[in-house]
Amino acid sequence: MMLKRKNHSAPVVYVVMGLLELFCFAMLLHSLITGQWLYALMCLANAVLVVTPQLLQRWLDLQISAVFEIFLMIFTILAIIVGTVLDVYYLTNWLDLVVHAFSGFLVAAIGFQLHSIMNRHSLETPSLAYRCVTAFCASLAVAVLWEFWEYFVFSLFDMDMQHDSVLNRLCTSYFTNKDGVSDIFENVTSMTLVADGKTYEINGYLDMGFIDTMTDMLACFGGTIVFLVGVFAGKERFIELFTPQRKLTDGKKTREPETV
Repeated sequence: MMLKRKNHSAPVVYVVMGLLELFCFAMLLHSLITGQWLYALMCLANAVLVVTPQLLQRWLDLQISAVFEIFLMIFTILAIIVGTVLDVYYLTNWLDLVVHAFSGFLVAAIGFQLHSIMNRHSLETPSLAYRCVTAFCASLAVAVLWEFWEYFVFSLFDMDMQHDSVLNRLCTSYFTNKDGVSDIFENVTSMTLVADGKTYEINGYLDMGFIDTMTDMLACFGGTIVFLVGVFAGKERFIELFTPQRKLTDGKKTREPETV
């Protein structure tokens, strides 16, 4: 039996939304005072994103649980203001991975209900297996598109959105000129970078983002797996709490989903 869906958000959602909006505008004011115009624009965009779940519920006739809506709002704050504006991405080694894992979970949740959202007049519900595959594919597709975006802004606008790594072990086929045949350099202790008349000493080999790209995608994959495990372990209660769902109208009910 499907749980009864409410037609309005819980009061706690509006409380959290109000607090996050105040935080966004406080950071917007700080960015304007300090002359950080790009950060000010990001704070303004984040203020819009905080209310986006409410707008989507109305535009797409969806019902989003208070838990999932709060998750979405917190995710936008972590990803934009906390991570970029407050520079926490570079002050810690874990926030970037948390955000990507968070995104994997949330996008998988949306992908899980994608058929229902896009086929608003259908009373049929695809099998659980089909929806899990859709969730998995949607989440990993978004992860790939995000890495495409980071490469795009790096290539065209010289914006480095990757977290570079300093490695002390290097495996490369650059010197062998043979595919699959690599030289392995252990205990790499220094690297000298000379550019524009300046010399920089690095305590190892500077990786320009390959490791960051792969760890981000693995974190997203991990978040997706957590969501899928929750679907099979929590069943309908988990789906009700952690996925956006189409509102029931005119007393109609969707067909109960199959178990496989």
